[in-house]
Amino acid sequence: MKNSITIDNNRDKAMEIVLVAKEIFAKHGYKKSTLEDIANSLDIVKSALYHYYKNKEDIFCSVIEFEIDTFFNKLNIDIRKSSSTKGKLLKFSKNKYLYYKQFLNLYNLTVDDLYENYKNIIKIREGFIRKNIEFVEAILQADSSLRDRKEIRDWSRIFIFSVRGIIKNSYQNDRMKNQDREIELFIDIFLKGIKGI
Repeated sequence: MKNSITIDNNRDKAMEIVLVAKEIFAKHGYKKSTLEDIANSLDIVKSALYHYYKNKEDIFCSVIEFEIDTFFNKLNIDIRKSSSTKGKLLKFSKNKYLYYKQFLNLYNLTVDDLYENYKNIIKIREGFIRKNIEFVEAILQADSSLRDRKEIRDWSRIFIFSVRGIIKNSYQNDRMKNQDREIELFIDIFLKGIKGI
């Protein structure tokens, strides 16, 4: 019994570190944040962090993974508010854009920061893309006119990468006003295309 309490306490402390680190990264940016900042905010010594995490990059990756889990939890709740496949895909796309925008702004990330943690970020990114594909796949599977189609996985990948392109283009070119219209137009074309095959 003692071991399960220790594990729970370790998980609780690790989560507390993640939540505090999230605030520190948001306030100072990834580059300027230090382990000392995180430890001081937790009122512990810096060396205590090493019991839970290898380094700042490891903590940062845990923060990103926490953000991804939060994104999908919120998305699951939001998606339930829509009954149509189009409505669900619209909610997914809008939430994805908000996540993208919040993520970049929250941590004041630069391309250099991402490349510094390239291996870890790529691994997390691949998992995030996989979860996105599975999420869209579940939306399409729930549509009775598409349920038994073997192409759903491929369609989901195409959808994810297309929406990502629209979002990136809108964000980089400061055309967010047009983005909702472009995404809705794309979803209309996408659904007409896959239902007409």
